[in-house]
Amino acid sequence: MNTEQALELIGKLIQDGRSEKGLSRLAFTKVLEMNYRTLTTLENGTRTSHDTNQHKVEEALGWRIGSIREVLEKADIIPPESVTLEYMREGSGASSWMYLDAEESVLVRPVTRAGELSNEELLGELAYRLYNKTAWKHPQKTD
Repeated sequence: MNTEQALELIGKLIQDGRSEKGLSRLAFTKVLEMNYRTLTTLENGTRTSHDTNQHKVEEALGWRIGSIREVLEKADIIPPESVTLEYMREGSGASSWMYLDAEESVLVRPVTRAGELSNEELLGELAYRLYNKTAWKHPQKTD
């Protein structure tokens, strides 16, 4: 299987997973907080997306975190018939902090768009910036 075939297979699995949950594409984009066009290209298998979007899809469908990346990176050695919804879900509840720490150390990159942040991360960033701006303008007096 090549990368294009892997993208098409993942797109089909996303469609199947969404249909299994009884969600239209529009409803699923709202659940994911994702652009409709982004989901369409994922489901059509025409291109891959940022890790952030892949993680949103994996979480919403109950897939193992990193399963999309795994299929894309190992497309040449994973038999296509073995990549099923069950395969993507395998070990979904077992994602550990060790995996996340390892992933972060490899994939650390600056966030360049607010859309890459979750609502909680965005609120945290805004609170941090407002607090620091206020602290800078009004330094506390020390006795």
